[in-house]
Amino acid sequence: MRLELVPPDEIDEPLWWQSGGPRFRPTADGRLENERRKIQDGALGRIRAGRAVRVATYVYATPGVEADACHALLAAYAVSRGTDHAPRPFTDRPEPAPTLPSRPQFALACRWAASGFADCVLAIDRPSVASDGATYEAYLSWLSRHNACLAYLQPALRGRPWTDQ
Repeated sequence: MRLELVPPDEIDEPLWWQSGGPRFRPTADGRLENERRKIQDGALGRIRAGRAVRVATYVYATPGVEADACHALLAAYAVSRGTDHAPRPFTDRPEPAPTLPSRPQFALACRWAASGFADCVLAIDRPSVASDGATYEAYLSWLSRHNACLAYLQPALRGRPWTDQ
């Protein structure tokens, strides 16, 4: 979890066991990542034994991104983890407008997972899902209430997942 220094004006009077040293707190992104992992653990823990986890792949295809290749990468990752991937990929393409990007296909992927067609929405990374923390937190909360979760492609070292090192 990422931490940030607490500004001196936000520190209350130190308690008797606390030293006068610097204090740290989780960053907003760190707190949301921790929440996402808890939701993921809970959602995957509720799947009955012997049933494969079903994932729906989602790609936010900015200009220059090959959406089909990203979906293939996500599907290969899902299969390598022993999960089933949904036959329907979800792809959003940004519009050339100065407003915040809309992600209707991500919302559809979340509804699809919440309806029971998938247990999890699998995306490349956090920035592809929601542009601001409040929207991201709302999606996490909504998925949690519907026994679904959000997962990301894990980085690999020399072609092997980090967890296998």
